[in-house]
Amino acid sequence: MPEVVINGHTTTWWEAGTGEPLLLIMGTGMSGRAWAHEVEELSARYRCITYDMRGVGTADCTDSDYTPALLAEDAVALLDALGIDAAHVMGFSLGSCTAQELVLAHPDRVRSVVLLSTWSRTADENHVRRHYESRRYALQHGPMDVFGKFAFWMWSPTLLEEEHDRICALEAELRGWTGSKDVSGFIGHFTADLAHDAIDRLPSISVPVLVVHGDEDRITLPRYNRRVAAAIPGAEYVEIPRAGHLAFLEQPAALNKAVEEFLSRSAG
Repeated sequence: MPEVVINGHTTTWWEAGTGEPLLLIMGTGMSGRAWAHEVEELSARYRCITYDMRGVGTADCTDSDYTPALLAEDAVALLDALGIDAAHVMGFSLGSCTAQELVLAHPDRVRSVVLLSTWSRTADENHVRRHYESRRYALQHGPMDVFGKFAFWMWSPTLLEEEHDRICALEAELRGWTGSKDVSGFIGHFTADLAHDAIDRLPSISVPVLVVHGDEDRITLPRYNRRVAAAIPGAEYVEIPRAGHLAFLEQPAALNKAVEEFLSRSAG
């Protein structure tokens, strides 16, 4: 597990495969290792790079005010450290907000963007706002459990009903990929979720963009994802059937197919 110092904090990064670089940015409270199902498939054609964002996993927690823009600068610093001029970028949830800020601030560093389970301005989108407000409050006033009573809302209702044992196994897998050196890291991530506001700037994005999400997502609702896609000129839009917020775990084959088809059109 190679370590790297970026913007004053130490973290761990991983890579697999060769080809054009693909930077994968995970969501709130989750290690980059949670991209395992995507890396296994996508590394056949791309150099897949994952890492722990500041505040989670092996990464240091910092006293900074966490925002998607700050996390985007960390991503750029990682590309710099690895000698990568430009990469395809795929972000999930908070990672998708980070990817938005990355392409807005550094369009020359981004070849294309995949936004998975995304939104554009937290203040406008009450499901996602209340979700992260509640989770931050729970951590501020209780034990360090990033899931707790909120895990139920992350999964597809269809899969919970029809494939309950598989969902339980996936939840155990995901818990193994979730952790922080200190509760402040998780709180920082929730603060970044709540700070996101890019809707007025999204029309300036000019690189190829895919917005993709689960059709049963109860956190970043389908209409939030459609709003992002509608705001970005030429953006493609895909819904993954029978998937909730965690489509990268629930339906990895369908997600990988959509991503591979998009990247094949955007690569080169």
